[in-house]
Amino acid sequence: MKAKEFIIELFDKTVKWSTDSYGDSRFDVNGIEFYVEFTQIGNDTLSIIFSDTSDDSIEITGKMGNESLVVLSTVAKIILQTISSRKPEHFKFTADRSEPSRVSLYRRLAKKLPQLLPYSLEIGGEYGEETFKFTKNNEAI
Repeated sequence: MKAKEFIIELFDKTVKWSTDSYGDSRFDVNGIEFYVEFTQIGNDTLSIIFSDTSDDSIEITGKMGNESLVVLSTVAKIILQTISSRKPEHFKFTADRSEPSRVSLYRRLAKKLPQLLPYSLEIGGEYGEETFKFTKNNEAI
């Protein structure tokens, strides 16, 4: 599957996940466990971290092939449901700029989310990270 097809089919190719009492989620793709963690920062921002649970972080875009799209689609669906439910003023996630393919994939995800949620996107960053920050639009969600 090419990246453009991924954007079109985003959220269609997901796996089942479990969510704990803190609102964090875990799922498995080909025997590798992944998590999506939401951390409240101040009163109005959710910081989102998603990764695998192994000691040696998997280079998802380089080693998992098309399965990386299943992982990212599942992450995207979890983010969509959590943001729709919690309705924070802001939410954000980052990508390490030393991994250009990951930055590119996260950028595609980031650009898709405002089409599905009433948030605007600002892309910036510092300290070697690309930051994707979303701000709630004026209308209520």
